Amino acid sequence: MGTAAKVYTAEDERRSKDKSDTVCIYSCPLYIVTRGKVMYYRKLDNYKYQTLQHMSCEFPKDLFVNLPQGGRICTQHEYVCIELGQRSLQIKKGYCWDGPSGPTIDTDNFMRGSLFHDGWYQLMREYGSFYFQWRDDADRLLQRICREDGMSRLRSQWVYWGVKTFGRRAAS
Repeated sequence: MGTAAKVYTAEDERRSKDKSDTVCIYSCPLYIVTRGKVMYYRKLDNYKYQTLQHMSCEFPKDLFVNLPQGGRICTQHEYVCIELGQRSLQIKKGYCWDGPSGPTIDTDNFMRGSLFHDGWYQLMREYGSFYFQWRDDADRLLQRICREDGMSRLRSQWVYWGVKTFGRRAAS
C-alpha cells in the first residue's frame, strides 16, 4: 500500500529519548474495535503507525490457493511472516506501516486491512517474482478485511480498484 514498512529497533527508541530531532517519536496508544476485533497501534511522527500487539490473519480458502504447503517465510527482520502450514500472515508487535495510501482517509475500518496488505507487499518486495503471483489475492484480502471491519461495499470496491491499478510499483 505505498512505501516500504520500516522496522524501528531499540536503538531508534533510545535515540528518540536522547534527542529532540528524533528518528521516531511515539504518541499515545490508540485502539480500534471493529466488529469485535481489537487492534492496538500508535501514531508516529516520522512514520504513520506502529502495531502494539501481534496480529494474525488466516487466509480465506479461495485465496492464496497455490502457496507451498509447509514452512515459514519472513521478511528480513521477521516482523512479517507467512506460516504456510497454518495459511496465515503474522505481523509482530512493533511493525511500522504507512496505513491506507492514496487519496483516502485513514478510517478505523481501513487500518487492519492496510496493515496486512502492507505486510504482504513487503514480502513481495523482498522475495520478488515468486510472491508477486499472489498480488491480486493480497489486494482481495485487503478488500475482505475492510468489509469485515464495516467498510461499505462501494468503498471497498474503490479500495480494491485503487491498489489493483496503482499498487504495482509498491509491490516490486
